[in-house]
Amino acid sequence: MGMSWCFVLSVTLVLILTPSPCKCNGDGFSTCTDYPKCECNKTTLQCDKVFNQDTTVFQKFPRELTFINVTGNNFTNKIPRNIFGNCSKDVSYSMNKLVSLDLSRNNITEIHGKTFHCVPGLETLILSHNEWHINNHTHVFLNLPSLKKLILKNAFHEKLNGTLHLVKLAWYLGVKKMKSLEELDLSGNEFWFLPNETHNAFCALEKIVSLDMSNNLLTDVSICSHVSTLKILNLSSNRLRWLSEELAQNITKLSKLETLNLDNNLFQCDCGMIPFYNWLKNDSASRAVQNKRSLKCTTAFDTVNEGRPILELSLDDLVCKRDYYNATGVVVGLLFAVIIVMFIVAMYYNRILLRETWKRCMGKPVTLALIPQSQGYTTVHNQMRQM
Repeated sequence: MGMSWCFVLSVTLVLILTPSPCKCNGDGFSTCTDYPKCECNKTTLQCDKVFNQDTTVFQKFPRELTFINVTGNNFTNKIPRNIFGNCSKDVSYSMNKLVSLDLSRNNITEIHGKTFHCVPGLETLILSHNEWHINNHTHVFLNLPSLKKLILKNAFHEKLNGTLHLVKLAWYLGVKKMKSLEELDLSGNEFWFLPNETHNAFCALEKIVSLDMSNNLLTDVSICSHVSTLKILNLSSNRLRWLSEELAQNITKLSKLETLNLDNNLFQCDCGMIPFYNWLKNDSASRAVQNKRSLKCTTAFDTVNEGRPILELSLDDLVCKRDYYNATGVVVGLLFAVIIVMFIVAMYYNRILLRETWKRCMGKPVTLALIPQSQGYTTVHNQMRQM
């Protein structure tokens, strides 16, 4: 009997202490019972600018939800563990049906390593437009084996070098081997370059289909040639002067690549672009480049070429400053050599005339030492006339 009362008391306490779920009934969207500013139906909950800094409300959401969109809040405090469900206390209390979660525009700064541990079936996670500062030793994506779509557009803390975030993120992508990931959006994060760690991480994404690195500050990129599943690669709005020869060759080897976006980069049309120019002219190799005939020179040695489409240039237009001055020096040297040769030839053909002229100009001089001292000026004058 005592055991029965203990059991009843335990169940009662669980029911009292467990937050009441936000009830969403019907197939069409309606006002959420607990939160009038939210809209929901049986599978979807949408809330914008509702909760401010309160993150505990997530545990009140129905476990049957498939899609959750919570945006426009101010979650500056660290997002706690097991916030969706409470599987740390009760393994059965997981949101196993949740497949899409949008937490964009919430001013999120920190995320606990176990925040998403109770949503093992999650396929889409959107953390765009936040101020996330990634910690060195967290496992944010560790328990998301089904994650296919990860959107991190403008997601990181802007006061730090964006590349530092990329190095830490690479650890998640590579070490944790997110083998199910198909779409990765890292646009708008002020990444300057891709470190080796990131390169290796991208190589580990065995099922990646779409990679978006647009609107960053990248001057160079490295892509694995054996990522055979990649179909879409967006490198637009960066600071690429050209694609390196190695990168162009690797892109050519991506047999399934359908779209490569290079729009709005700072293309520098000089001698350094020649390998990229030749690759771009090869329609077979550059088959995936989108709008390639609209790609234009941002800078060029000859300012006349600035703003011109790259494919309208010729190889002669792709010169560098050093090439220009080297070529000028060669031309001047050749002209000088020709003038010297012509001078020597002219002297040779006119050698007889020059010899006679030289003799007349250099006739035997009159030496006063040969004149006797007894002779006067008149005698000397007469002798000179006779000569």
